[in-house]
Amino acid sequence: MLTLDHLGRYGTYKIYLRIDSKKLVYQCILCTADPISSKRQLNINENEKLEFYIVFTQEDDADEKIKILEDIINNNKKLTNTDIEIIYLTVALFMKSELSKSELLLKISELTNQIQGLSNEELYEIKLFQKAYMKKFISDDDELKEEIEKMISLSDIESMKETFPKESLKIKEEGIELGMEKGIEKGMEKGIEKEWKKEWKKEWKKEN
Repeated sequence: MLTLDHLGRYGTYKIYLRIDSKKLVYQCILCTADPISSKRQLNINENEKLEFYIVFTQEDDADEKIKILEDIINNNKKLTNTDIEIIYLTVALFMKSELSKSELLLKISELTNQIQGLSNEELYEIKLFQKAYMKKFISDDDELKEEIEKMISLSDIESMKETFPKESLKIKEEGIELGMEKGIEKGMEKGIEKEWKKEWKKEWKKEN
């Protein structure tokens, strides 16, 4: 559930980013929880102006995002790290769709494998997220599970571990797994917080 406390923390991060980068920082919050309950929790109404652009994913259409991704693939376009469509490869799973959860995950994982321009790290993070989604929402007796597993290419994810530091991988895995249980943003914050603490300890030891 997105709360005013979340907005406060994100606001703090935004200020730090502005100070460090000396640039204007655009901030968007993706909320995968129930939009009606979240809006009630935030006391949002038409007369209020919020500094944050909040996207309630359940109000968006995953089938439209799939068409956009298919258009990119069909026209041989490559994604860059500034393309918003990268996000669709994960958050589309939390949007409304005419497809079932397993059909939607299979489609998104197929598109992930077909799209060009993703770095190894981006591909790793996307597939790790899809793996966590499968673990949370797809039952063992789902007839599409085996096909989904092949598309997510779990063996490829394992081989990617050689590319990235083990501790960093552990943080990402814990963050995403916990995110599925407690809320996506909370889980990722915990993972990032661990990483920050570790780096801070390293710096402190150097100075002392």
